[in-house]
Amino acid sequence: MNTKSAPDKKPLVKGIYKKPDLRFNISLVFLIAMLSISAYLLLFSLTENGKAFRDKVDQTSKIASANPVAENVPFEKNTALDDPALDFKLAIPFQTGQWMYRIGFVKGLTDDSLTNQFVKIYAPAKATADKSASFDENFKELLAIRKFSTEEWEDLEKGCGKGNILYCEGAGTKIDEKDGSVWAYTKQENCPGEIKTSCANVEKIIGSFHLK
Repeated sequence: MNTKSAPDKKPLVKGIYKKPDLRFNISLVFLIAMLSISAYLLLFSLTENGKAFRDKVDQTSKIASANPVAENVPFEKNTALDDPALDFKLAIPFQTGQWMYRIGFVKGLTDDSLTNQFVKIYAPAKATADKSASFDENFKELLAIRKFSTEEWEDLEKGCGKGNILYCEGAGTKIDEKDGSVWAYTKQENCPGEIKTSCANVEKIIGSFHLK
């Protein structure tokens, strides 16, 4: 009797199990971590460089600035406001107490394509500045000096003479003129009580105006 050997039966393969490659996983985690750190450092670098550029533009650009320069000035006798960005000097009487100034540029009053440089002087409205409050709540404006071209100033005078109140109020009072430029100032008409003592020195400050 011939017997045939039964064919070998192989188990069905339902899935394949592969031992995880620990070295690959560790390398992948390390690579992700390095990429994350690199991205953070790049973002930090861009942020810092952007801040430095913005600060520089605020001080030197002739484009209207939303965040002009601000400086704290300590209580001293006859403190001088002598900023390189300005073409004039001022003497601040010691009776004014502490003060702060801003320098920037704003659009012209007669034409939006024009820009006028300004400096504003402030006195603290509170004995101690409240960090949670806005700048306008901590400081009150004493006076502002604005630089116009001679042509714009003449247009402002003509407009004011014809009853344009905005021109009259915006132009202020002329201080001096030279080489095609006019400097004029405006001041608080109704000085707030908290800076009334400082306001009393505005005319002395204007009287010290001296072109460099």
